[in-house]
Amino acid sequence: MKITGIPERYHFALKLLVELEDEVIEEIVESLGNNISPLLNIEEITHAVANQVTQLDVKRAEKITDFILSLYLLFNDSDFYPQEFVDSLLEFLRTSQEFSQKFTEFQLQRFSQRLLRVMEQGGVLAVLSKAANVILEQERIFLKARVISDIRPIFDRDIEKGPASATIIHTLKLEYRQADESKELFLALDSIDIKHLQEQLNRAEKKAKVLRQLIERANVNYLEIEE
Repeated sequence: MKITGIPERYHFALKLLVELEDEVIEEIVESLGNNISPLLNIEEITHAVANQVTQLDVKRAEKITDFILSLYLLFNDSDFYPQEFVDSLLEFLRTSQEFSQKFTEFQLQRFSQRLLRVMEQGGVLAVLSKAANVILEQERIFLKARVISDIRPIFDRDIEKGPASATIIHTLKLEYRQADESKELFLALDSIDIKHLQEQLNRAEKKAKVLRQLIERANVNYLEIEE
């Protein structure tokens, strides 16, 4: 795998990891590696990092954790060892017209050493990235849902007399991701369908509660990805 670009949203975090003082980087590595309990809520991780790294505010902590998480996700999809992955990123920065003039060779070497420490340390973001791969590695991933309800009039033969009766039709709009594309699916439901769907969701929630208890009794951390 060859790294060929860095999305613009991560440029600020890259600059921080290159230019921050060594003691700040050490605090970040320590907080991500040892001092934060397993979480799958990126906002909670960000605040935990900001609380433990005295010279880092929440905004910069968010940018850095988001960038490192993206690197872990990319790393998990590769066949690289940490050193090979970091070397590939370093090679891109050296040869890229966008970045090669921004940083000195000393800064790039220091960045690669810092990133390697983070990658080898593992910690909460490594757990999060692996959990994301397990949970999200499906053909279709649910994004969100909406129910649209309409009154549908029913007419007799003589339309001019107006509706003879009416019914309610629900349309369930499902948004999902498939092969990195967002797609939509529309399903017609009646009141019986709504009740059945509610029953199934309630049953799934109860099963999840029982399964969480089994996980906790086995002394295994329960992880759930949250937005």
